[in-house]
Amino acid sequence: IFVTDHVSVGGLIEIHHTWGAVEGGGQRLELPGATAMTFLPRVGFYVPFTDRIGIWPRAGVGWSSTESVSFTSGSAPVRETFRAMLLDIDLSLVYRFGETFFMRAGPELGLTLGGRRTEETGASNLGGGASILQFSGVVGFGMNIEL
Repeated sequence: IFVTDHVSVGGLIEIHHTWGAVEGGGQRLELPGATAMTFLPRVGFYVPFTDRIGIWPRAGVGWSSTESVSFTSGSAPVRETFRAMLLDIDLSLVYRFGETFFMRAGPELGLTLGGRRTEETGASNLGGGASILQFSGVVGFGMNIEL
């Protein structure tokens, strides 16, 4: 949401769960299930170069948690968790098709701040600090809605 002509506030709220199995040769192998949650508020500043083209840097600080459980033959389930604060920065080039629709593309950098990974197997519990640096390219389409 653009709160002024150039300043935007928004964010990402993500919750997903995955699971599955592989079957073959009369056997069934359960794949690790994983649940992830992310909350990432962001602020941005749009700088137009022309009527159609501009740059839209955005930054946010948030939180992420991922938990997975895997099963191995004849042993206790293994539960892995990763929790961290996130810093996310992207620098998108924006092309406006008209007054309503736009496309953005550019690099994105994600960094964990003070991450912690733990692994639990039966009575065993291991853990330690962990960090992730992610560099990616992002392409998105959007729509401007006047409120």
